Amino acid sequence: KIAFKLAAFVHLGLANAADSRSHPVGANPPGDVIAAPFPDRRGRENVPPALDDDAARAVLRAEVEHLGVAFQATLRGDRDDAPPPALDDAERGAAELTSARGNSSSEQDCIIGNIDFGNSTVGALMTRGFPLFTDFGLDMGRIGDAYFELEPMYEINMTNWKEYTAGNSSWQVWRKEERGSYGRGGGYPFDQESFMHLIGFKGVIKDIPAFSVLVETAFEKLYGPTHECSLNSYCREAADFARSVGADPPKVGWTVKNYRGPLDMFTPFVTDFLYTDPDGIGIKITGVKFTEGYLEALEALPEVYDREAYLAFSQRFGLAGSVGFFQFSNKDVFVAGEEYITMGSKNYEGQECANPKPSLVLYSKPNLLLDTLSSIQKARFETLNGNLLDMVENLTLLPSHTASPTSSLAPSLAPTNGSQTRKHSALLAVFALLCNLIM
Repeated sequence: KIAFKLAAFVHLGLANAADSRSHPVGANPPGDVIAAPFPDRRGRENVPPALDDDAARAVLRAEVEHLGVAFQATLRGDRDDAPPPALDDAERGAAELTSARGNSSSEQDCIIGNIDFGNSTVGALMTRGFPLFTDFGLDMGRIGDAYFELEPMYEINMTNWKEYTAGNSSWQVWRKEERGSYGRGGGYPFDQESFMHLIGFKGVIKDIPAFSVLVETAFEKLYGPTHECSLNSYCREAADFARSVGADPPKVGWTVKNYRGPLDMFTPFVTDFLYTDPDGIGIKITGVKFTEGYLEALEALPEVYDREAYLAFSQRFGLAGSVGFFQFSNKDVFVAGEEYITMGSKNYEGQECANPKPSLVLYSKPNLLLDTLSSIQKARFETLNGNLLDMVENLTLLPSHTASPTSSLAPSLAPTNGSQTRKHSALLAVFALLCNLIM
């Protein structure tokens, strides 16, 4: 998995800015590894030939699609030939019922015709970053409040975007597909890190590859360690559910059933809308821009890193990620043979089409927009990105996710302190390597 993340990291050019004390900004990474598949207008030497804007967007769109395929593969166990776990009667019945629900064509028309970008989860996520430093988890498989509570990072004219999605360029936005099964995965017992990540955030949110280590570290900081079920709030909730259906956690299995269709949506960040030209000013980024509030706050940050100031800024605006892709489908998660959570929707109809629940959201880094920053803003941005790990390491457990004194689930399953130390050291080592790559 680490190898996959590193490969994706280099290929996408999503590296964090290096610490100037060990690797000066603007210098090539060790071994002359260049991570710059997008246009580079900063005058650096020894960079690959810049792609033109059309090629850059094509690369980004292709990578967004690639990440979606790779993500689905991870839910199948990272092996296309891996046999799916057996479903019991309850799971099989629920899966068959899901397959029969919904008419793909009517669902597609319903969403495309009625989605309200100005007042919907989709619209809110397109204008905001990723709430890495607050409550970024899911609420029973749904996008949590923390995503909406961030101050907007991006400005998008939603009226123009709505017209774009229904006009001659709508083929760039929508991808229609009949509903169908996409495979399944699972494990036993259910108190596994992969399960906690699935129901905690990865079932819907596909994080920026460059920041996977950060996101997983922040998850444990905010929701509790994943090495013992009683210490992690998501695992405790699942254990309570297992008990409610007569099971004896953690001696129960879990299964995720994945579907695709009826509809996928690409956002302004990966379509020609990014270059809308209402004033005839030529080829430049005009369809999306950073908000004035974000730029003013970014420029006001101290020149020298100050944890309190930079963390306060990050809690206001989140991590600088942009949503490039939404999938409208469903994932069903079973615990102890009973349906526990449905992510997305089994049938988009009626009012739900105005605010459709996404089953998958793919984030990338807004590389093209970064070239619109001033020199001072770029310097603050690089200082911010160069100290993300320090901020994450100093997050504390959210009060709402604190374990009760009576919480206990098989403490014998917890690894030794030595194994935890090794895991922590490995995370730091991987992140240090990532930080030696430059955008």
